[in-house]
Amino acid sequence: MSICLFWLFAYLAWGFKQIFVFSTGTVGLFLLLRRDWKMLGVLIVLSVLAWGATLAFGTSQYVKNIATFGGVTVSLSWPQLFRNLGNAGIKFLPLLLGLAGVAAAMVRSNRLRDFVGNAVSSITTKTPDTHFGLALLGSIVTSVLVIPASAKLGAAENYYFLFSFFLSLLFLFALAKVAETGAWPTTVSLPLSIGWLLHGLAICLVLGGVTGVLSTRPQHVSMSSVSKCLIEKNLPDPVFIASPYLSLPWMVPAEQHFVVQTNYRWDKPGGVEMEGGGIGGLIDQGYFATIVIPGDTFDGSDLRRYRLRDDKCGTFNIFERMGQ
Repeated sequence: MSICLFWLFAYLAWGFKQIFVFSTGTVGLFLLLRRDWKMLGVLIVLSVLAWGATLAFGTSQYVKNIATFGGVTVSLSWPQLFRNLGNAGIKFLPLLLGLAGVAAAMVRSNRLRDFVGNAVSSITTKTPDTHFGLALLGSIVTSVLVIPASAKLGAAENYYFLFSFFLSLLFLFALAKVAETGAWPTTVSLPLSIGWLLHGLAICLVLGGVTGVLSTRPQHVSMSSVSKCLIEKNLPDPVFIASPYLSLPWMVPAEQHFVVQTNYRWDKPGGVEMEGGGIGGLIDQGYFATIVIPGDTFDGSDLRRYRLRDDKCGTFNIFERMGQ
């Protein structure tokens, strides 16, 4: 029953986003190391059947999105990886320094070998510390998946959310073991306290406006003003708005909405085939009746089929197709 209930929620998580196989991988590896072939078989069969049924009933576009990431370019970048690791590390300073304190406490009490052995035995044998083994496996499985994935262009530190969850469980369970050695008062408290102080300092830097984004309200007020202006002009369709904010369906009414995805800026130069030659190609063909952009060109098009209107909304110029 526990395996079936776990599978159900793990499948729902996968259905939400296919990279969410962290828990499935953790429990599957846990059962494999314990040689619990029956429960492992149940988990594998149920998962494969559910995934297969979803793909079988899904549309061709849905299957394409899963199998080939929708055809977009998946590019990994070292700077992107270091940026996301750094941002995540600042958010998880108490956790990371707390774990360092745990390791130091074990070394100081000469129980590091026992600690590691206990962790391994909690995975391979039935002991009261089963939860400790699951947290350890979850941290390993999640890190193997999310660290390379966070190097993808367009990724952010939110990729590390589930990794921090398993790591937090591991820290809490390890903390209970450290308490048994009597080393908790100083060896763990000091780095943990430093972690919280540095974490608080990082928050104060954001609240003080030194770094980060304190509020998106100014952007919202500005974009709402532009949105109201565009709505009042009753622009003819189809309309293209070169703004990820204003192009959202609920911002400006239109028969068709063109929302440029994050990967577009890399896919187009990378040679990914686009219908109609992409946004720039559609502009060159005169597909759009109206174009709203902050400058006088977009996606390589010179807008030769369009003329600039005298009115504008905020910093956005309005172009209309000639001859309409």
